[in-house]
Amino acid sequence: MSIFYGNQEEQEIYKKYDELRQILTDSKKGKDIKDLLISYQPVSVTQYEIDRCVYTLENIRTIKKYLKNQADIDITVFLPSNLPLYSLLLFVIMPSFVSRSVVLRPNTALIEKCAIEELFNILRLKDICPNIEIFSGSRDEFLQNHVSRSDLIIFTGRNETKNKIKKYMKLNALMINNGSGHNPIVVTEDADVDKAIKGLVHSRFFNSGQDCAGPDAVFVHKEIRNKFIEKLKEKVSSLKVGDHSDPDTILGRIHRKEELERLHSVIESNKSKIILGGRVDMQSTIVHPTIVLSGIESGNLNYKEVFGPVLFLYTYQDDEQLQLYFEDKNGVYIQNKMYVSLFGTSPYIESRDDNNLVRENGSAKGKVGIVLNNKIIHDIIIDNGTVPYGGYSKGTSSIIRKREDKKFESIAIPILIPEVIYEIFIKGIKINDLVHRVESEQVQEVINKKNLQETRRKISAEFIKLTKETFKDNLVFAFIFGSIASSTFQHNKSDMDTFVCLKKKGREN
Repeated sequence: MSIFYGNQEEQEIYKKYDELRQILTDSKKGKDIKDLLISYQPVSVTQYEIDRCVYTLENIRTIKKYLKNQADIDITVFLPSNLPLYSLLLFVIMPSFVSRSVVLRPNTALIEKCAIEELFNILRLKDICPNIEIFSGSRDEFLQNHVSRSDLIIFTGRNETKNKIKKYMKLNALMINNGSGHNPIVVTEDADVDKAIKGLVHSRFFNSGQDCAGPDAVFVHKEIRNKFIEKLKEKVSSLKVGDHSDPDTILGRIHRKEELERLHSVIESNKSKIILGGRVDMQSTIVHPTIVLSGIESGNLNYKEVFGPVLFLYTYQDDEQLQLYFEDKNGVYIQNKMYVSLFGTSPYIESRDDNNLVRENGSAKGKVGIVLNNKIIHDIIIDNGTVPYGGYSKGTSSIIRKREDKKFESIAIPILIPEVIYEIFIKGIKINDLVHRVESEQVQEVINKKNLQETRRKISAEFIKLTKETFKDNLVFAFIFGSIASSTFQHNKSDMDTFVCLKKKGREN
């Protein structure tokens, strides 16, 4: 059963969304939010959250078909520790407009700082969203008193906690599980090096590395190894480390003591491979930016969530060698595959894009993830609150249902929470049918993308061949940039942007 919003009720909801947007863009309120979260994260991260929330609210009507009904459901939310403002909007505020009630329990670090209660006051959520309740008791009490009665649980966190939650789910209840993805970055020999470095430095060191979407591993082709590493070290060394009160600080404190100790252990065990950083200040709880370098052939590849400012960098010899990471014998990578940021061209990666395959029950076996050409996971077209986000592995983003026979069924797809509520609780479709609907809507997009990728691959291959044959030993490096590099070009309309660097009189110019 659900309540259909009429025109007047619908407009009232949009007014509330607009009121939130006005609060976030108000200079005084924005300062209040920054002042509140300054003890918790760098100013730049809070500004990122504000900007991302404003974008979502400004574009909320693009998903209006999911916002026309109120489902007769109760929701519980486990709010994660990172990006509290943006998480509050996506996991709590937006679902509250299409449900009967929402009860959230903040992460322990947020509870200790009373950060969510303060955000509630600044955003006037008691007036705008009166059906939201904050629970600050223990996790066990939350499970027993709220999760056990919920129709939908929205969870972000570790597998052990997810499995514990499943024991408390009532029959026919659903859980939206937001896990963590490997999200590796691949930089090929024809990549725009500066763009690649800018992207990977942001994605790995964003929020002092405390982001479950950060890359677990970065791969760079040996042809550009030296130049890439030199520029990377220069860029990372320039990152401001210090107190969150300094607006220029990029890397600040690690939230939890156990995470600090774990990062210290990671750095100690990789000491011989560190080419930059490696310093851990236990007193100030700051880990300085660290780069760990080795070859992909070493076999000692990182699949663990880093959740700190440590970058695992691997060199590789040729395209096929990438399978050593993506097709590991134990299948560790595939369990948490999500996105792959590809800078340059790679037939191996592009031919294994999860968006280009026929899926069985939401599982994409043998594929590498959703490929982002010259983009990173933090780009606004990838993560903005109005598009599905996640991957096709159950370790990254999944929907879990407890059936009448007390067994569980699940699917793995990118998730947009209002869409899930609308399709399953309003329209009443089965979760497996949600996979097929997602696929059917993506068919034309996939066809168009494949055509663009094939054209781009041919252009890049011809460019590499031509520059090497023409300039021979005088060639330092060359790359394609612009619309062709980002796969946004239009046939017979876009031009080709290239850059070629040559030697002159023994010097590079």
